[in-house]
Order: sequence, then C-alpha cells, then structure tokens
Amino acid sequence: MKVIPRKTHWCHVCDARFVITASIKRTARGLRVRKTPARCPECGAPRRFATGQLSDGRAQSMVLACVDARARRNYGSVERFLRGAARTPEQVHEILDFAASLDFDGYVRRYEGVRRTPVIRSEIAALETIHAELEAGTLRARLEQEAAAYLDELRQERARYRK
Repeated sequence: MKVIPRKTHWCHVCDARFVITASIKRTARGLRVRKTPARCPECGAPRRFATGQLSDGRAQSMVLACVDARARRNYGSVERFLRGAARTPEQVHEILDFAASLDFDGYVRRYEGVRRTPVIRSEIAALETIHAELEAGTLRARLEQEAAAYLDELRQERARYRK
C-alpha cells in the first residue's frame, strides 16, 4: 500500500478543517484509491469537493446546458456544474450571478466566418435564446430553477449535520 501526501479539506457544513489521507492499494481488479476520513470528524457530513468558482468557458457551458438540450447532453446539467464548483448556497448564488453576467454577444461573434455545421447552428440558436432571455430578464430565474434541487440538497445537509 502506498500513501499519497495528505491534503487539508474544508467541511461545507460546519467549516471545520481536517486532513484527508489517500492510500493506493493493489487489488486483483487494479488499483484502488481510498480516502479517509469519508466524513467530517466534527459534524459527520460527507466530504464534498468543489473549487468554489467556474471559469468563463465552464460558466458559458453551464448556461448553454440550461437552455439547449444538445448542450445538456454534451456538457451535463446545471446541477452537475454546481456540484463541482460550489460548496455552499452562497457560492451557488455567486456562480449564478457570474454566469448571468457573461458577455454572450462576444460568444456569438466568434462564429462569424465559420462554416455552419449542425452543432454550430445549434449552439448559435442557443446563444440567441440566451440573449433573448437576458433582454427579457428571465435567464437568472431559469438558472435558479435549474439549481433549486442542488440548493435544497445543500440546505438539507446543513440542517441535518449542524449541531
């Protein structure tokens, strides 16, 4: 068994910091990585890994996935993006604010002079839908609706494990 260097983890429920140790064990099926502890020693909440932010491109992909079915198949749901980026409800709202404030006109302009394949036509149509929703002021509400399940899950975890 080989032990990988320790990492400090920050609990998303009680804000406690604790050390995670990862070990690699060779089994008949290959290598198995085991990270311990699996739960916060303070409150018992399961570990949740998240970066706390999204890049411009990932935020654009998240908004496209919210609006377009093809993008959702390619990129995943808004909830999937948020699971990888946000640990707290506050971070979810910050990410949604950031995503709704992106310059989608610039993304449409980058397709000028590009051959229009079905995928590009679909993405341009989705970007035009996003632009229309931005003008109408409904994009933020649509993003919040998509993120509602994840926000409820975070709130329930906090209520369950907070002492």
